[in-house]
Amino acid sequence: MPAHFRAVENAVESVKKVKQYIDNGLGVTLDVALDLEEVSQDSEQVKELEDTMLQYVDMEREVDQWAKAVELAKAAFNRQYDVSSDDIPNIEEIFQEKLDSLKSKNKDSDLDCHQKVKEFREKVWSIHHQGQPMPNANTQPIGDEDIVMSQAPAEKTKCPLTMKEMVKPMKSKVCGHNYDHDAIVQHINRGRGRAKCPVCGQPISKGDLEHNTVLEHSIKRKNRRK
Repeated sequence: MPAHFRAVENAVESVKKVKQYIDNGLGVTLDVALDLEEVSQDSEQVKELEDTMLQYVDMEREVDQWAKAVELAKAAFNRQYDVSSDDIPNIEEIFQEKLDSLKSKNKDSDLDCHQKVKEFREKVWSIHHQGQPMPNANTQPIGDEDIVMSQAPAEKTKCPLTMKEMVKPMKSKVCGHNYDHDAIVQHINRGRGRAKCPVCGQPISKGDLEHNTVLEHSIKRKNRRK
């Protein structure tokens, strides 16, 4: 590995660990909010946890943009680097330029519409309003035309490969289906690094999988209630 990239790659590994902490924080925050909502409907604590979710997805965006800026900076560095010249491009300056460019497109509304924030609101609402339409929080006053349905089908907790309840659910970034970690890894290994989703047939690899911490906490919560 070139010397100019060694420190960058080390930083990327640290960022990946931060992303794992953020994912776990999102799952725990939802889990706690659902428990609180059961005890006290529309409590201030649940509203505070919704703010915490927004902070987490903001951190997630920062981490994702940082990692994206690293890849863009490395590509730009390689295009500019001339081994026959003593003039070596400044990787830090290139990185900062790429990061600033990505951040310039940030909007608060992106956080409010983030899938995990929407999922948080929908699941909290369903605690006391199962089967009822969820009002659009961005529309005042609420009339018949301003009601939006939040009737997304419940996420399955059984692995489509083992037909048993998942312990560590992994979500496909390609098609959105979930599988238990060990089962999907074995499935992909049998296909020599690539296999088809057992639900929809889309090709997937290990790099397409992400730990679904929200679903994992939901399963643990359901089991605690049994």
